[in-house]
Amino acid sequence: MHLHGHMADMSAINQIAARHKLTVIEDCAQAPGASLDGKTAGTWGDYGCFSFWVGKNIGGLDDAGAIVTTTDERAEVLRQLADMGRTGTDRHTHHLRGHRARLGEVNAGIITVELGLLPAWIDRRNQIARRYTEAFTELPVDPPVVREGYVHAFYKYAIGCDEMVSLLVV
Repeated sequence: MHLHGHMADMSAINQIAARHKLTVIEDCAQAPGASLDGKTAGTWGDYGCFSFWVGKNIGGLDDAGAIVTTTDERAEVLRQLADMGRTGTDRHTHHLRGHRARLGEVNAGIITVELGLLPAWIDRRNQIARRYTEAFTELPVDPPVVREGYVHAFYKYAIGCDEMVSLLVV
């Protein structure tokens, strides 16, 4: 899971997965637009799962999501699962146990527009995060750390602290 908008260490995860012949499924729900060494969230694993809920960095009018994958074969299985297990050639036979999982046209339109705006939004979120980090230097909190080579999407600006403290943020 790419938590709060900062990607997990996908190089290490992929090394472990290769060693043990594991499938890698990235939970990108909090990290659309985040990247590691120029490669975006969702493109490191075998699958990348995105949430487009209204409160996320990209969101439609209600719940929505998308899964990306690395092969045509996997993509075809995902299409079948999203269409009640049916294939495009045989609409009356359900070959897999699937669901009706369609993205409505209005949501798709909103999400498409937001995808184009996402790079500028990420830049702005990073500017704001840097400002918060500077403002919090004198407080007993640990601001988020953006590791070398990463672009943070800042779905959340999560801070940590070692002890219970009362903060007044004006």
